[in-house]
Amino acid sequence: MPAHVPALDHSTWRHLLREVTQASLGLRLKRFPKEFLQTVLVAPATVARWIAQEVPALLERPHLHVVIAGAAKGPDSLDEGRWYQYLPTLLGRPKMTVRVTLVGPELKQGTENASIRSANERSGIITSAGADAVSNLPTAELAADALSSWWAERPQSEATPDVCFVFHPGMEAFGGSWLSREQGLLPLMDAGVPIGLAASCVEELWHDEWLVRKYGAAMRGLAQANPFALERDNARFGGQWAALTWTLDPTLVPAADFKAIKAELVRFYLALDQAKPGFSSSGNAIFGFIGGVVPIQNVATDERARLVGMPAGVLLCLESGQLLGQNTVGRFELVERIPAVPLDFLADFPGEEAHPVDRFIWASEKFRGYVEPVLLSSAKRAPETYFDLFGSPLEARKGSMPGDPGPGGISDSIGEG
Repeated sequence: MPAHVPALDHSTWRHLLREVTQASLGLRLKRFPKEFLQTVLVAPATVARWIAQEVPALLERPHLHVVIAGAAKGPDSLDEGRWYQYLPTLLGRPKMTVRVTLVGPELKQGTENASIRSANERSGIITSAGADAVSNLPTAELAADALSSWWAERPQSEATPDVCFVFHPGMEAFGGSWLSREQGLLPLMDAGVPIGLAASCVEELWHDEWLVRKYGAAMRGLAQANPFALERDNARFGGQWAALTWTLDPTLVPAADFKAIKAELVRFYLALDQAKPGFSSSGNAIFGFIGGVVPIQNVATDERARLVGMPAGVLLCLESGQLLGQNTVGRFELVERIPAVPLDFLADFPGEEAHPVDRFIWASEKFRGYVEPVLLSSAKRAPETYFDLFGSPLEARKGSMPGDPGPGGISDSIGEG
């Protein structure tokens, strides 16, 4: 491994760009603002850092073949992939040569392929304002098709790629395709190709990692925060581009006859559907709130309890079964008109150490199976929106912020019900 790997040794765009623009290939980039360079270099910088972290032995090779699977209209295909020619600079190997293949049906504008992840008008390849600066660099090989089709049509005599990287695979929609032997990544895993992936936020990572396991594969080690992630205008809903990177475990390749348990997948998708109204107002944070556990303690009595987030912004006390909702000023208060949830109905809580997605599913099912019907039957009027279930303002006790020792607080009722 080289003594210095810029993409690994630097942890800020400022320092990375300063080194890149001082390299022989980067002198032409000095005229561009930092924000532009972050956009065009986010994909190669992310791939370079992942290679250095996860497959550092590749840095000793004189040539690399990198496949970007699921490439689409965005940072991973800008200017027909010419920006990936900065990989040698980012890896501290200026004499290394790089071959890049972009694979994805969305590379072709107007495609009707069922695998595309966005509207047809968003397909195609963007030409950046700095295209002239890289016009003399090799383009990537473009395969506007599904990964399986590209793999099947490769010449059998051709060497396997050195790495494959997937930016934002959208496992919640396409997990079955990505983890199938007929359509997705498994033939590359069979061939021993290291596979890296990127997620936009920790909640997306939870979903991807959980689904990967349900399809018989697994994450290797831990995900890594990417200091070269790209800020998005709608970060609240879309996270950051390439915020986290992770690796598929090459030792856990699903067997040819492996079948995912459909009932578990159905539970997950029903929970996602339950969370949609919350996502429209809170973004990705809703997936951490639902099923998230907040331990509380009454400072006066030392009583302890655990609150679990549920759809519609509700908190459920595991010890008492009581519900708390937010009033008009954002304060959580006990909801008087809703009886406590029977504790035997909550006995199968998966535990605070359970996978966040398992807790997310559990909370959604408890809400759908008990809380929501009770809320609807007790409402004074038919709710017009999902968040009208509690009415406004809440019929609640005062002074009942979680942990508040005042009369009527949640800790006053721990153990009841």
